[in-house]
Amino acid sequence: MLPDIELGTADALTSHTEELIVIAFRRSVHHAAVLGEGRARNTVAHELGHAVMHNRSGMPRRAGGNDTYRWVRPYESAEHQAKVFAAAFLIDDDIASTLDSAEEIAIQFGVSLKCAEIYYKELVERRDRSRAAEKIRKLAASFGAEVKQFPAPSLRFLDSPCPKCGERKVFPVGSKYMCQSCDTVSDTYPDGDSD
Repeated sequence: MLPDIELGTADALTSHTEELIVIAFRRSVHHAAVLGEGRARNTVAHELGHAVMHNRSGMPRRAGGNDTYRWVRPYESAEHQAKVFAAAFLIDDDIASTLDSAEEIAIQFGVSLKCAEIYYKELVERRDRSRAAEKIRKLAASFGAEVKQFPAPSLRFLDSPCPKCGERKVFPVGSKYMCQSCDTVSDTYPDGDSD
């Protein structure tokens, strides 16, 4: 914990040396976190994320703030990863899944609205993927039931033998011909004609 003036505009700073990891917080951020203020708690969790995930990682990170360069994909950004870590660290998945908005999550878990919005966006995406997967499973089952009503088409072999193995197991596949015995595929009729 440092006097506010010593960290300039930063609320906190995580640094790594060979022997230790140091997380320095503004005194005002420390006091606000102790009192349960969401943004301050989020700052503490965010810096903890940097401490555990980015020890000499060399990941893109701005020294002057928590912005991510536009050319850096989110999953490659130390800042984005620390934001996601903070949300995961402070928010209980089981309880959050029963809530209906980022605002409710922010209130329930005492986190910043930005932290809650990051978490809620991912929660909604997981819900949507789960619902879409269930819908596709139901459609596949329905389709499977419909298809079972029709007899499977029987494979009809040509009268000519396969030019490679000699078996009479040649059948058309689109504009080509295939032997069921040796898996040879050709552009010509088995008897050698091109048409």
